[in-house]
Amino acid sequence: MNAPFGPATGRVERWARTAMLIGAVVLFPSALRAVVVNPSVGNWLTAVLAVIVVVGSTVSALSAWRNRATVRSVPAKVSPAEVAVPDVLAAIASSSGRIDAIKRLRQMYPGLGLLDAKVLVEKQLPGPA
Repeated sequence: MNAPFGPATGRVERWARTAMLIGAVVLFPSALRAVVVNPSVGNWLTAVLAVIVVVGSTVSALSAWRNRATVRSVPAKVSPAEVAVPDVLAAIASSSGRIDAIKRLRQMYPGLGLLDAKVLVEKQLPGPA
């Protein structure tokens, strides 16, 4: 989820995941030491949880670093004039309500703004808006 706020957010996310991995690796030996000193059920559960956290953090950090160069394209802006009326009617027909119709229309036209989709749907819906 690097794209919504630009490259700086992706950078922060990568380093946060890396810091979490480092923290998990630093705390991991103390969990294992507790099992060796006192092999109780609670200590074993803590050790198992520590292993899960280390593995999960490793996978998360590696995927964040691996995908750092992935460029996510932003769809081109679509003006309401470019949206065909039959598509608006199809979105309304296949939906359960006004909000669902707006969502479906925006899925059909990814660059269409929320307000523009709302206006288009409400023009085609019978009854008061």
